[in-house]
Parts: sequence; C-alpha cells; structure tokens
Amino acid sequence: MYKKHFLFLFIACIIFSACSNNNSSADWASSFVVLEDGTKYHKTTEEINVDDIAPSISKVTFYSDIEFDADIDGKTVSSNTFKKGTKIYEIKNVSKDEALVVQVEGKFIKI
Repeated sequence: MYKKHFLFLFIACIIFSACSNNNSSADWASSFVVLEDGTKYHKTTEEINVDDIAPSISKVTFYSDIEFDADIDGKTVSSNTFKKGTKIYEIKNVSKDEALVVQVEGKFIKI
C-alpha cells in the first residue's frame, strides 16, 4: 500500500517539476554582448586605457537577466549583463572582430 502511494507521489513530483514555468534568472557561464550582426563578445576583467578608445560605435538596446535567444531579431544589441544604453566602443589599432569595449561606471572594460 505504501509503495503505491510513494510511487504515485514520486511520479507526480516529476510531472510537476517538468511542467513548471522556467522564467527564473539565468545562470550563464559568462557575461556577453551580442551585436546586430550576431557577433558575440564576452566580458573580461581587462580595463582599457581611455587613450586607446575609438569613438562609440553602438550601444546596448536590449537587456535581460532572464535566459533568452541572444540574437533576437538582428536589429538589437543585446546583453545579459550590461544595461540598456551602455555604450560600446572600438579599440584603436584592434580589429572589431577581435575585441570591443563597454563603458561601465567610468571604466572601459574589454569584451
């Protein structure tokens, strides 16, 4: 009798957990920015000297800490870390394909 109740309870728990809404904050392995063209950049801890910064080329237009498809529509610059409006810069004498920089709290952080 108890085995049947336990089995029923066990199966019910599995079903409920599988059907639960999964809109919780994501636990990404890294912080990132995805440009309009789909290029993904990962945050580093390296600060870049202001003298090495080229003019701003873009800014974050979509922020979410909820897991999402980072390449939303090919028109947004999305991030799971940097807030909407965060400016993105090129680094002088460094290819855009290699690295960019974001400005956070007055510091220029390499991505």
